[in-house]
Amino acid sequence: MATATKMKILSPGLQPGKTVFLPQKLTYLKATKITGIVLAGGKSSRIGTEKGLVNFRNKPLIEYSLNVLKLVADEIIISSNSGAYDGFGYPVLKDEFPDSGPMGGIYTCLKATGNEINIVLSCDMPLVNAIFLNSLLAAADGFDAVVPWYEKKYFEPLCAIYRKNLLPVFEDFIQNNNFRIPDLFLEVNTNYLKIGKEFNVDPLIFFNINTLQQLEELSQMVDTDSENENEKTA
Repeated sequence: MATATKMKILSPGLQPGKTVFLPQKLTYLKATKITGIVLAGGKSSRIGTEKGLVNFRNKPLIEYSLNVLKLVADEIIISSNSGAYDGFGYPVLKDEFPDSGPMGGIYTCLKATGNEINIVLSCDMPLVNAIFLNSLLAAADGFDAVVPWYEKKYFEPLCAIYRKNLLPVFEDFIQNNNFRIPDLFLEVNTNYLKIGKEFNVDPLIFFNINTLQQLEELSQMVDTDSENENEKTA
């Protein structure tokens, strides 16, 4: 079993994070090519505009997802039915099955990916960082999917790992009009990665933005946390 090292997570350009324990050597990752999939295909009806282009701390939301995936992935695909992301330098794929939600976006990208291991990340989670993504990858060996999970069966399926071999399972769910990704976890070999403060992973990193009010709430939380850290180090 790999030894663990204690380290501070520093969310890219955002806030000091929490202490976690990770393997010192992720040897499994070095031999495996990885695809990053950014989900930006939502209708954004509650926020009133293309969500991934909304600015958070002077940068479009989607750039946070792209930047963090660049640190761990060999290729990146954007899932979107809009042409708004054509200028970001990555392939943009429209859903093969329209109106099938995130499941349809993941299916389309799994079909296109050249790699077995795929990290899916929604474009509206700007606090997710590379250290946490590495912890997902470290938990992938021997499993079809890895999903963050905390109490009462609450999952984060839009920040998770899916193997390409799940493609027929996704297709079967879509063909049966079942677009609930948590139901899919019950049918495949899934590693439920426990999160929460007791496991040294603050659920705040999964804060997702669906409204302008939530955008403002997150900005205030990040600013407050940064001020508190500055006071501690002053």
